[in-house]
Amino acid sequence: MRLSSTDIRYFLDEGLFKIIGDSQHPFSPKEQIRPGSVDIRISNIFWKFNKKNIEQLDIIDLHQAKAILNNPELMYLKIELSDGEHLEIQPGEIVLTETLEKIEMPHCLSGALKGRSSFARLGISIHCTGDYINPGYQGYMPLQIINHTPIPVKLYSYLSLAQLVFYFLYSRPDINYQSLPDTIYNSKRCNTEGLSLWFRDKEIEKLSTRISGGKFNKHTEDKLQLLISQSEKRLIKQIESEFQRKNIKKPEQIEKALESYENKDIRRDKKMRFVFWVITLVTGALLSVFIPELIKVISNGDTQNPEFWVYLISLAFCIFILWITFDYKYIGF
Repeated sequence: MRLSSTDIRYFLDEGLFKIIGDSQHPFSPKEQIRPGSVDIRISNIFWKFNKKNIEQLDIIDLHQAKAILNNPELMYLKIELSDGEHLEIQPGEIVLTETLEKIEMPHCLSGALKGRSSFARLGISIHCTGDYINPGYQGYMPLQIINHTPIPVKLYSYLSLAQLVFYFLYSRPDINYQSLPDTIYNSKRCNTEGLSLWFRDKEIEKLSTRISGGKFNKHTEDKLQLLISQSEKRLIKQIESEFQRKNIKKPEQIEKALESYENKDIRRDKKMRFVFWVITLVTGALLSVFIPELIKVISNGDTQNPEFWVYLISLAFCIFILWITFDYKYIGF
């Protein structure tokens, strides 16, 4: 059953689902709710193919998606528009963006994001695929805007380019959408991490299968995704610095550069492990000297002796060094 405007207002008023704009462009039920749908606006952040680099490619290899994600500027240009500014889409060109509104679906509804017919008649579509919204979804829906006309089109931010329709489910799903691997897209904004994450979905799914034989629970998955996100941000910065230092700008150089970076990182890791093993052994030897001497001084009650403070400070320093070593796990424990 498809919801009418009456149903949509009831669900919104009862807090059964949410449609949230931003502080400058809040969601307006009065202006955006239609007889059987809700008008949805596009964001002000867009990604276009980098023509200078893309023209050097004969084919897009999906096995290189990881390389593209780590340094998306080699494939895409990020464009952020201010109010009143426009983006020109050439004939046949695709532009990536997302909805301005964040959509939070309940478990009793599913949805679909459709293009508005007024724009469709002008030759503009809002997605290649993926218009379906699962029950329980929370986030910003990705859009792929395509100009099907033979002439350029001016695109403005915050346009009501799409419409959201809702479908009532007669039974509650026995699968929680939030526990699925592709929920990594939830709440993502259109940034360097939001272009294509399909390979990461597969890796998380494989990891959960190898470890537990099935899917992680929601709490475990959230922590894992947070760790991956933090780690990838550091990795992206490191790779970006490496690429800038070597003046790597062409897509065909990506794989070779990443392989070189990976080998360099492995060698660096081995060196660090060796250094920390040496530090651990030396620190352990020093502790074997300091601890007996410290016990001897304390047993004699000679805590005013300068040697007592030397041994105490040395002991504290050694413990601190060991703590750093074990904390970073360079010795493999």
